[in-house]
Amino acid sequence: MNNKLIGLAIGTVLLIILLFVFNPMGYNDPAERTVVTQMDGEQFTQFQGGYFYEGFFAKSQTYPNQLSVVYSDSIFDGELQLKENSVEIGTVKIRFNDATEAEASGIVQFILPTNNKEMLAIHNAHRSPEALVQRRLAPYTKECLQSSSQLMSSEMHYSGGRAQMTQDYLDQLRNGTYILSIKEGTVFDSTDNSKKRMYSVEIKKDKKDNLLRKFSSIKEYAVLLGDAQITNVEYSPQVKEMLKKKIDAATMASVSKQRL
Repeated sequence: MNNKLIGLAIGTVLLIILLFVFNPMGYNDPAERTVVTQMDGEQFTQFQGGYFYEGFFAKSQTYPNQLSVVYSDSIFDGELQLKENSVEIGTVKIRFNDATEAEASGIVQFILPTNNKEMLAIHNAHRSPEALVQRRLAPYTKECLQSSSQLMSSEMHYSGGRAQMTQDYLDQLRNGTYILSIKEGTVFDSTDNSKKRMYSVEIKKDKKDNLLRKFSSIKEYAVLLGDAQITNVEYSPQVKEMLKKKIDAATMASVSKQRL
């Protein structure tokens, strides 16, 4: 009798250990969704928060319901990590249509699909939130940002074009990047009496005057844009010096008119 009780106790303990190690239950945070791949290869996405049955030996990967891509060099160490539903990727180098450059910072918020089929497609193509950012969201947002900066000169941006650049940026994030037509020319710069290279950039249109765009790579997976902001644009030293000269020249011209 004692041997049976001992054997039953040992069996119970082993069963508890096995259930603890190979726990078939999972937990999904309400702010996330969990993609589960079961032992037989079947997959499903758990959207509802709380405990749910995964299955023995199942593999799971969580994704935030809303995923933010942050462009900032303040905390970026070269390694993509998901922290508080955000992934930091560093600043983006942009070029204006007068061939000048700057570093842009900002944040873009994406909303992942709530459909099981579309979520499984995202997971099977990327496998993790970090890979989703690296392979799809970051390249797409960079392309939209760089395309927006090409529609104006650095001086135009400095003189009040920030709102227009943000508007173009949001439009392309939602609907796809513009197909641009670029022509090169030269203009005379009176601040240093020299010729400067200038690019004339226009958005291509079809016969019905609709803007031509590239296919949006985020729409392929039903990812929606939540919000986007360009928080800062840091001009290169050459641009700062050029703007300073033009401001000084404009100031001198204004003083001369007042004297006259």
